[in-house]
Amino acid sequence: GHFLGLPDLYDYTTGSGIGSWGMMANSWGTDGTQLYPPAFSAWSRYILGWLRDGVEVQTLSQTSDSGTYSLLAIGGTDTQRGDLLKITFGFSSADEYLLVCNRRPYGIDSKAPGDGIL
Repeated sequence: GHFLGLPDLYDYTTGSGIGSWGMMANSWGTDGTQLYPPAFSAWSRYILGWLRDGVEVQTLSQTSDSGTYSLLAIGGTDTQRGDLLKITFGFSSADEYLLVCNRRPYGIDSKAPGDGIL
């Protein structure tokens, strides 16, 4: 990931950053063998432009956009296209946003530490 320009996503102090939810935080995987490394996080995929064809990025830019949203799971196979929800309102800077995805135990994510909305 560093060769592609991605930063480390682990905490340099006492925290864990994003933990085992992304390659840039834990390339050893949840079992420590490097046989099951985590997939790149939704943020990494978004920044690199690696979203698969058909991936929908829904953007909420104002409070009136609130409501119920469905997110297809991002999985480790080409058939699991997934969706992302980008929330841009309520932050102190225009460069800040919250990226939400649905991770499920498919393909490379089969050894993930859990599943659900991240």
